[in-house]
Amino acid sequence: MTVLKPMRVLAISFAVIGAISGCAIQTTVQPIPPNQPIAEICILENPKVIISDFLPVIQEGIQRNGLRSKVFREIPNTCTYVLEYVAFQKWDFTPFMSEANIRLYHAQEIVGTANYKLPSGIFGGGGLNPAKWNSTKEKLDPLLDELFKNYSLAKVR
Repeated sequence: MTVLKPMRVLAISFAVIGAISGCAIQTTVQPIPPNQPIAEICILENPKVIISDFLPVIQEGIQRNGLRSKVFREIPNTCTYVLEYVAFQKWDFTPFMSEANIRLYHAQEIVGTANYKLPSGIFGGGGLNPAKWNSTKEKLDPLLDELFKNYSLAKVR
């Protein structure tokens, strides 16, 4: 019996460590280089994204960083900077954003990216990390600020 008790404790410890270790949120940002003279960003609306506040949060982040943006269903030829995005949500008692990928193009070449991803797995993805229920704004604002950190409206004028 004394051997069983330590084995049970060991098994429970591994289960807890496994559940917690799968909770890390992955974020990556490739900031826009400082030499980009951005006057306006054309956002390609993605109707497949069902997170209702996703596009408004992106627009607010762009504006907060001194840039202008317009949303289009089809990008006109006059747009030199185009932002595309995808986002996914999962459910664990309530829906939450589980992944987002934002790409900024200049002349069809990527000049900046921002990515957010919860780990897959138990409890609807994101494991036991309570940050998975943070708002879209709380998740995206730091990424958008990092994406545009090298940009200054003064460079355009």
